[in-house]
Amino acid sequence: MIKRNKTITLSIAMAMSVTMLGGISNAYALNVDLNNEAIIEVSQEEDEVFEEVINEKENSMPKQVNVHMGENPSTEVNFTYTTINSDLETKVVLNKVGDSEKITVLGENSIGNADKYFHKISVNNLEPNTQYEYTVGTGESTFSGKFKTAPAIGSKETIKFAYIADTQVSNETNAKALGATLAEVNKIEDLDFVYLAGDTTDKATSETQWELLFNNDGAFPTGGQDMFANNLVSVVQGNHDNNSLTRHINAPAEAGNIVYSYDYGPATFIMLNLEAARYDADARLEQKEYLESVVKDAKERGQWTFVGFHKSIYTGASHITDSDIIEARKYWAPIFTELDVDVVMQGHDHVYSRGFVDENGYKAEVITNEDGSVEDPDNVPLYMVGGHAGGLKWYSKKNYTVGDGDLLAPGYSFLDVNSTDTGSDVKKEQVIVEVEVSENEFTLNTYMFKYDTTTDTITTDKYLYDTLTVVRDLEESPYTVSMSDVENVEGKSGVEFKVPVIVNELPTDSVIRAAEMEFNIPEDLEVKEVQLNNKVIKANNWDYNVVDGKLRVALANLDDEPIFVNNTAGDKNAVTLTVALKEDKSKDDKTYITMSDLVLRCEDDIDIEYNTKNAKSTITFVEKELAQVSARELYVSEGVDVIPENMKAVAAEFTLVENTTNIKFGEDIFYYSPEFTDKTGKVTYVALVSEETTLESLSNINGYTLTEGKEQAESVIFGDINNDGIDAQDALLAVSTWLRKSNLDNKNMITINVSADGRINTRDAIDIVDNYVSGKEFKVLSK
Repeated sequence: MIKRNKTITLSIAMAMSVTMLGGISNAYALNVDLNNEAIIEVSQEEDEVFEEVINEKENSMPKQVNVHMGENPSTEVNFTYTTINSDLETKVVLNKVGDSEKITVLGENSIGNADKYFHKISVNNLEPNTQYEYTVGTGESTFSGKFKTAPAIGSKETIKFAYIADTQVSNETNAKALGATLAEVNKIEDLDFVYLAGDTTDKATSETQWELLFNNDGAFPTGGQDMFANNLVSVVQGNHDNNSLTRHINAPAEAGNIVYSYDYGPATFIMLNLEAARYDADARLEQKEYLESVVKDAKERGQWTFVGFHKSIYTGASHITDSDIIEARKYWAPIFTELDVDVVMQGHDHVYSRGFVDENGYKAEVITNEDGSVEDPDNVPLYMVGGHAGGLKWYSKKNYTVGDGDLLAPGYSFLDVNSTDTGSDVKKEQVIVEVEVSENEFTLNTYMFKYDTTTDTITTDKYLYDTLTVVRDLEESPYTVSMSDVENVEGKSGVEFKVPVIVNELPTDSVIRAAEMEFNIPEDLEVKEVQLNNKVIKANNWDYNVVDGKLRVALANLDDEPIFVNNTAGDKNAVTLTVALKEDKSKDDKTYITMSDLVLRCEDDIDIEYNTKNAKSTITFVEKELAQVSARELYVSEGVDVIPENMKAVAAEFTLVENTTNIKFGEDIFYYSPEFTDKTGKVTYVALVSEETTLESLSNINGYTLTEGKEQAESVIFGDINNDGIDAQDALLAVSTWLRKSNLDNKNMITINVSADGRINTRDAIDIVDNYVSGKEFKVLSK
């Protein structure tokens, strides 16, 4: 019998010691009186049973517990934890803090690394912006934590999150440094969630490293488990991770594994998986289209946009010109610029860096206010690398050469801050970035500190290394101008298309005396015409000109008459640009026209400046599939009876060609054949060409000139010489042609030689009669 009290462990240890000293192999008993509180009697068999109970409880205890964002973190979260035992119910019980009503949600488990069982639970229908406490596990083996859901979608309340990069645990030593970092994260007040920028561990399949991520032997042994269990986390895949995060973390998969987005207050976060995109063109395209869709929607709702992924395409350390980084930079940087992404949060290079980078990969000129804040620049993302949260390694700068076509300035000159400039690769400090986002600004505060893994002490206290506030222009004009996108333009040089320019309103209480417009025209486009919509804006004197890629339009009042405007409410198409392609484009190409200026100059020295932030037209292209042709021989002239020698008749079957197309091969005219078309189901033209013209050349579409018409092309009806339907008169005309050796054009020679014998004679007349009388098919149609 066991009577348990607080001295149970000591009692068992004493019992085992006496057993070993006495050499007793049979059942034994030990009576211990500790302060007269209890008597412990333990038999050997009972001791073994008790140890099994202890092991059973330990094996059933949830470990590596974490709570990840769901697809909509205001109502959905994903729990993950592990146990050793398999015959356990996967369960979470949760309630709102301060509310006794419990919610129980079941999940599923499966065996994984190190014979552990991985438990996964998705919880939805939660209330937004609400603190929850929860318990996972069953029986006496449970673990408890808490989290807070995101604000409801549409909320603009201020949020705060922590951004850490490359936790990358590899061994017991650097796990201690990470534990210190995550313990510091746990101290941040009013923290909403934690973003981890990839490389969660050093080796994705090492279960030892995952265990050290959550629990270590340093001064802050539970820093990891406390952080993961009590904060919503948002994770991206790094090159040291795998695309399941070894099932330890359950991230959404909206456009491929670990590709997802969510709203959190006034910001929209889009998490990409550049590891998957690197090796799979389809995955890259899927992510690109997903990004475009999410950012477009976010911008329309006035959200800040934060994009997260692991491998940094703009960084302050040595990975800057890795071949895969260059490839990713060439592909993704123009997309982020085009979409006007606000912040790009990266990892990988174990350095802290930031910079506003323009479309060419150079440091952008930004406006700095008197208080030190920076105005949010248009189409210039802020690229960040979040340092190193752990203690594995720190990278240095390198000398690099910029390759052809790479969007990169030399010598890291695209950056505003680079921690290698202050010796981060020597000081080897841990980094935490705190980001606070409100509707009209965001502030990042970057902190560093030093944890010594030898002494297990913090040798450099946490200090503010960098701070930046980015603000929106709150004095934007109520007058706005936008431009429509133009999709699916045929990507062929010379093709013209129109770009509408739309104003939201025109002034009602001012007389306009002049107006100025300026557009940025890329090198691959040519302006063909500018049209004013006279129902919206009309001027007797106006003109335009293009110089150095700038299209300038000027309207002036030279006759003392105001410029007419239609100032009724609603968006109005005021101007239309007609532009043409100067070069061929593929379906993956894009080009852009932007409007940089629209000013109306009114009486009393009043100028009305329009907000042109959204005045951008994205032009996308399609490659018009080329027509194909297959030619065959019908007959070769015998050199007698009308048809000249060295000539042959051919039929050419076309795909992607309508019967309204006028077709020539060199100087030879091809005639549409309704009969062959009906017979073969393919649009077929016929012609008389030189015998030297090979069928191979006639089967190459590049040798033809195709001209689109509005009506059916000139056609040949075999046997119908006078174009009034086949009858006896056509037979007589065939005989007359033979008798008189008439000079015929190619079309008539093809029409009459229905026998396909390469000569015109009475055989053709007989065949025409047979067709007229009995409907017998012409031999030429069997060719």
